[in-house]
Amino acid sequence: MASDSATTTFIACIVIGFLLIRWFVIPSAPPSSSSAATGTGTSSSQATAGASTTYRRRRPITQGMIEVVQSIAPTLTVEQIRYDLDRTGSVELTIDRILAEGGLPFPPNAQPDTTQTQASASTSAATKGPYPDLIKRYNLQAKLHDGIEVSDESTEKESGSTSAGAVKKAKWSQSKEERQAVLRKQREDMILRARRKLEEEDKKANATA
Repeated sequence: MASDSATTTFIACIVIGFLLIRWFVIPSAPPSSSSAATGTGTSSSQATAGASTTYRRRRPITQGMIEVVQSIAPTLTVEQIRYDLDRTGSVELTIDRILAEGGLPFPPNAQPDTTQTQASASTSAATKGPYPDLIKRYNLQAKLHDGIEVSDESTEKESGSTSAGAVKKAKWSQSKEERQAVLRKQREDMILRARRKLEEEDKKANATA
């Protein structure tokens, strides 16, 4: 009887020891794996959400956006306008940059078309004025010689800043007509100012000669 009791006790100790070892050692690994998997899943979800958000915020560049900018700055190429619109995603911001810097940069891999530049220079010299077709196209002949003095550089910068402010204000306007009126006025001012400035330069050159 004593031998059977000792055997039973020994077996019970082995079973209890085995259970304790399994409890403390084996279950410790799965939670770590689960946590790592959860962390990886969360990071992937956040990355996917971020990518989706970035994609949703990206505004496609339409031909209409390019035409609006071209109507205000017709000397710029489509590549210049598209490159800046792709960066800003906003017609208003691109126009503000034109007003502030006087133009837009070319894309990194694009080179200015020297043939087109020379042709434009020859056309300007032959017609003795920039944008001659635009003057007729937008019926600005009557406004061309209305007695308004050509602004100097400092005045032009101030005018550009004021016009940029007007464009920004128009951006928040709920009226489509008001936005179009501001853009139309700015386009006309740029064309007329450039034409008057060149005419004054021609007068000075003729007087010196």
